[in-house]
Amino acid sequence: MKKIAIVNRHEIYNKNNNLFNANIYPIGENLEAPWVNIKEIFMQNKIELMTIDQLSLDEFDAIIFLDYPNKKYEYLLKLLEKMGKKKYLIVLESPVVCRENLSADILKKFDKIFTWSDNFFGNNVYNLKLTNKIPKKILQNNKKKLCTMISGNKKVKYSGELYSERLRALEWFEKTCPEDFDLYGVGWDYKILKFPFDRFKFIKLFFPTNYKTYKGKIEKKIDILSQYKFSICYENVKGYDGYITEKIFDCFFAGTIPIYLGADNISNYIPEETFIRKDKFPTYEDLYNYLKNMTSIEYNNYITAIKKFVENEKCREFNSEKIGIQIYNQIKNDFEQSK
Repeated sequence: MKKIAIVNRHEIYNKNNNLFNANIYPIGENLEAPWVNIKEIFMQNKIELMTIDQLSLDEFDAIIFLDYPNKKYEYLLKLLEKMGKKKYLIVLESPVVCRENLSADILKKFDKIFTWSDNFFGNNVYNLKLTNKIPKKILQNNKKKLCTMISGNKKVKYSGELYSERLRALEWFEKTCPEDFDLYGVGWDYKILKFPFDRFKFIKLFFPTNYKTYKGKIEKKIDILSQYKFSICYENVKGYDGYITEKIFDCFFAGTIPIYLGADNISNYIPEETFIRKDKFPTYEDLYNYLKNMTSIEYNNYITAIKKFVENEKCREFNSEKIGIQIYNQIKNDFEQSK
């Protein structure tokens, strides 16, 4: 049986097969599903996937990197080259989180690259979109609240980043109509300081925030989202074609209408009638008036469109099981050619 190691940029997922353990993941729904599905697909074909701590390096036949490796694991690239072992890269994050992910330099470092980007090309590059497990139906319970935002409070200097836009949204609702907005996530109870000071946890005790709309951390995202008609759903960055993450799908599955910012070409993949584009509203006041004054007919049209999309074959293009088969087929071909 062939054996493949999976290496994540975040150390917590590289131990004890945590990558496949739903209890390890923070905010989100079924974030382990793509890797569980891929693991099952490979196992059915006599290839075992595991985290890199499970065996010594020479016992693995190949390594899959989830995002370009951090400094702790970057040395593996040269070592694997010397050992003659296959190296694969699955690009998950945008450059705002992992700046090396779309660098032209990585083309020669990996045997094959699987990426969300619609504008990253090479002989060894394959396009795919990752999301979580797609349900058969969306939740359609009675929504009693207007709008929410579920995200972590982060700060970074990068062109097109949307962390600061989330903060602008929060501050507008906080000041103008806190009764119609609830905030959830981590890091909102203290101010984000400039590096390197924010890495000292005790300093955060001296810079607390007092957001009236902040409701704290959550256990299950879908349980919260399903209570709201709308959710502010911004990617981490805008301006990258094809960068569509699980965020908008989490809203769909909860029967909540997303307010979206991110990939400019999202309508190539997801029908525009299923979400609200924030960039069509010059101000948050304009957006709020649109949400507040939406008729029941307009609202139900969105929900009907979401339901139709989730149940449609086009949505299945994002299904983690299908993506797992794509990855398996490419790696299988390499193994067969090396016989």
